[in-house]
Amino acid sequence: MADLVGTSFFLTLITGLIASPLVQRDVRLGHVEPFPMRPSIARWMPRNVMLRSLLAAMTVTALLMGPIDFGCLMFPQQGLSRLSYIALKCVFAAVLGILVTPVFAIIAMSDDFDEQQKPPASACPDSPKS
Repeated sequence: MADLVGTSFFLTLITGLIASPLVQRDVRLGHVEPFPMRPSIARWMPRNVMLRSLLAAMTVTALLMGPIDFGCLMFPQQGLSRLSYIALKCVFAAVLGILVTPVFAIIAMSDDFDEQQKPPASACPDSPKS
């Protein structure tokens, strides 16, 4: 059951690394409307997708450590058949994916794309040429 900790970390990390850029691209292309406000969870998340995904993965893993430990005490691995354990991992991964994917999508939809796409100040001089 200890590999559920690894599953919670890597599934969250990979979901963030894949979903965030795809949603950002869809917002830029106009396929998806930007989220109208910045959710409070997005305010403390880094804008960098890699850092955001790492922070989310560490947070989710830390939050799930208690329930995973409790599950290990209640259902020792030797008490589960191989098929039951595979079913448990599949359900765990599906539920985790259902929970973290919308969070990454909403945060990516609320990113400020105008600020990221501004040209550098040197590219647009304000003074007229003489």
